[in-house]
Amino acid sequence: MFRKYKEIGYFLDSIGKNSIFLFLVYILNAFSSFIVGVLISRYLGVVFFGEYVTAYNFYSIFYLFPTLGLGIFVIRELARDNAKANKYLINLSFISLIASMICVIIICVTTSLMKYTFNTKIATYIVVLSIFPNSLILLIQSFFIAFGEVRYAFFATITEALIKVALSVIALTLGYGINSLMAIHVLSKFIGLAMNIYFVFRITGSIRPEIDFAFCGRILKKVAFTFVIIAILGSIFTKIDILILSTIKQIAEVGWYGPASKFSWLGSTLILAIATSLLPILSRSFIISQELFRSSSAQFLKYLTAFLLPFLLVGFLMADWLIPFCFGKEFVNSILAFKILIWSIFFVGLWSFCDTILIAGNKQKLIIYTLSFSLLCNIILNIFFCRWWGYLGTSFAVLVSMGIFAALECLLVNKFMFKLRLASILGRPLLSIAIAGIFILFFKQRINFWLLILLSVLAYFLTLFSLKTFTREDIRFLRNFWNEYLSLDSSIKHLK
Repeated sequence: MFRKYKEIGYFLDSIGKNSIFLFLVYILNAFSSFIVGVLISRYLGVVFFGEYVTAYNFYSIFYLFPTLGLGIFVIRELARDNAKANKYLINLSFISLIASMICVIIICVTTSLMKYTFNTKIATYIVVLSIFPNSLILLIQSFFIAFGEVRYAFFATITEALIKVALSVIALTLGYGINSLMAIHVLSKFIGLAMNIYFVFRITGSIRPEIDFAFCGRILKKVAFTFVIIAILGSIFTKIDILILSTIKQIAEVGWYGPASKFSWLGSTLILAIATSLLPILSRSFIISQELFRSSSAQFLKYLTAFLLPFLLVGFLMADWLIPFCFGKEFVNSILAFKILIWSIFFVGLWSFCDTILIAGNKQKLIIYTLSFSLLCNIILNIFFCRWWGYLGTSFAVLVSMGIFAALECLLVNKFMFKLRLASILGRPLLSIAIAGIFILFFKQRINFWLLILLSVLAYFLTLFSLKTFTREDIRFLRNFWNEYLSLDSSIKHLK
C-alpha cells in the first residue's frame, strides 16, 4: 500500500521510531508535573495543593499563547519543505518572545485583580516567568518533530524533568513551600531551553540570526491568525474549569478537584501525543493521495478508540484505591470527581484526532467555529453547575463540554473531509465496553477486586474480537504498514 508512495518514507520513520520519542516527551512532561503535584498534596495538604493548582492553572492557560499556534503550522510546513528551517526558527522565535512578554503582563495584571490569597498571587507571578523559555521549547520541539529528530527533544525533556522532580523533593523535605517549587519549575524550564538550543546546533550546524520583519508580518496576517485563535480558544477551553471554580468556591474545593483534574490532564496529554505524532504523515498523505489519507485516518481512529476504552474502564474501577494511594486519605472527596472526569478523555481522543484530520487537510479555520461554541457552552455549564454542586458540578460540566466539542468536530470531518462512519468505528468498542460494565456489576461483590479488573478487560477484548471489530483488512493494513516500514528503512536513511 505504501510502496507506491515512497516519498512518505521519511514520515513512516517519524511514526515508527520518532513517535516513540514524541510519546516519551509528552509522558515526561506530564508525569513530572503530576509527580510534583502528588508530592505537594502529600507534604502540604488540600489547601496548599489548591493554591498550587490555582497558580499553575494560570500558567497552563497562557503557556501556549506565545507560540501563537505556530507549532502545528511548523510541523505541517516543514514536513513538506524543510529548506526554510532557519528562517522559520529565527523569525518565529522572535514572535514568540514578544508574545511571551505580552502574556506575562496580562497574567500579572489579571492575578492582581483576583481575590486570591497573597501566597497564591506570588506563586502565580513566579510561575508565569517560565512562559519565556517554554514558548521557545515548544517551537524548537516542533522543528524536531518535522525533521524526525524527536530524540533530541526527549533528551532535553528528561533532563528538565529529572531536575524539576529532584529539586522539588529536596525543597519539600527541607520544609520549603509553594513559591520555592514554582521557582524550581522556572529554573528547570531554562535548563531545558539550553539543552534544546544545543541540539538545534547539532542538527543545523549553525543558525543565522536573520530577522525578516516582512516575513513575520506575512506569517501573522495570512497564516498564523487561524492557529493563534485555535491556540487561545483551546487553552481557555481546556483550563477554564479551575479558573471558574477558584473564583466561585473556596480554595479547598480546588484542592479536591485537583487530583481528578491532574489524572484527566495526564490521560489527555498522552492522547494529544498520539494525535500530534500522526500530523506529519497525514499532512503529507493528504497531498500525495486522498485515498491514502482517508484510509489511514479511519484506521488510526479505529485503533485509538478501541484501545483507549479499556484503560478508562480500569481507571474508573481503580478510583477508590488510586486517589488515596497517590494523594492521601485527605483527598477521598476527589474520588467521585475522578470517576466523572475520566470519561472526558474519550471525547478528548475524538476531537483531538478530528482536529488533526482537519489541520492536515487545510481546514483548520473550521475548528474556530466549533471551538468557540464549545467554549461558550463550557463557561455557561461550569458557572451553573459549579455554583450549585461545586467541584463535582465542574467535573460534570467538563464532561458534557468535551462531548459537545467532539460531536461538532466529527460533524465537520463528515461534511468537509470524508465520511467517518462513526457507527462502524465506535459501535463495536462501545458495545464491548457496555458488556464489560454489565460483567462488572454482576460480579462486583462475588470475586476479588484485582481479578475483577483483569476479567473485565478480558471480557472487553473477547467481545471486541467476537464482534469482528478487527477484520482481515485491518490486519493486512497493519502488516503492510510494518512491512513497508522495514523495507523502506534503507531508503529512509538515504532520504535523510
